[in-house]
Amino acid sequence: MRNKHDNQHQDLGSQIEARGIACAREMLLIQTVEEGDTEGVFTAVDTDGNARVDLRELATALAKWTLLVTKPESPLAAAKNLALDLYMIFNVDPLEGFDEEQFKPVLQSWCLFTKISFEVMARWLETALELPDVQLSPEDKMAAQEIADAMRSPEAMAAVVEAHKIDLVFHLWDTDGDGVASRKKLTRALTWYYRLLSQVQEETGGGDAGERRAEVIDFLEQEQRPGLPGLDRTAFRTIVQRFCQLTGLPVPEVCDFLMSAALSGGNTTLEALAEAGSGMPPQPSDIRELWRTWP
Repeated sequence: MRNKHDNQHQDLGSQIEARGIACAREMLLIQTVEEGDTEGVFTAVDTDGNARVDLRELATALAKWTLLVTKPESPLAAAKNLALDLYMIFNVDPLEGFDEEQFKPVLQSWCLFTKISFEVMARWLETALELPDVQLSPEDKMAAQEIADAMRSPEAMAAVVEAHKIDLVFHLWDTDGDGVASRKKLTRALTWYYRLLSQVQEETGGGDAGERRAEVIDFLEQEQRPGLPGLDRTAFRTIVQRFCQLTGLPVPEVCDFLMSAALSGGNTTLEALAEAGSGMPPQPSDIRELWRTWP
């Protein structure tokens, strides 16, 4: 008769096998993009024919795709936010837009998200792009105006990107997509980041005054008290903004750190570093190596 230990091993083995199959399926989906007519899709999305897919074009394509596969209340508003996410994650200026080579990872992401091959996705997208431009809600009308305003100048687009950045960071730290980010991970990552910056400033002859440092650390410790709930988007934004107020660090700079940590798997690394206690953190070169090798 199987005992509990055997069942646990069997469950773990099944989980490993299922994840391995899922990864293999994802790799096959990515390969369909490499083998497909990406030029045709890129040209279809690039409606002004300038060999770039800018924010307006990508948001429009995503909104029409959404209309084809579901019945959203505000397709353009959601598409605008997703398009901004993609430009920021792939580090491309939304005003300048993706060129054809830069657009391939977007298509790969699209296939992984929809779990369909590139060939099928391309046919559906071709159909979707024939749909008329629609704005189903006041939110859609607002999104259309925001896109038009952002496309007016590099300065206007930069302002939109910076305003959206903290929302993207929240979604990256909301790892299971349930609308709640880990309070523990965020506060300990910020603690680690602040300790590192303080060490660097001290070594270069700067550094925060003792009173200010004590206030920052006390704030972060208070936010780590046992029993506090996870962070919804508003609470996440509040902690990041308060941290920036106390430290004098710009919100975009802190968001860049949190985004880099999440995209590199570094949020796990940072949590482990924070668990180490109050000792000084490793040097930046050691951190880069940790992020590269962390499982």
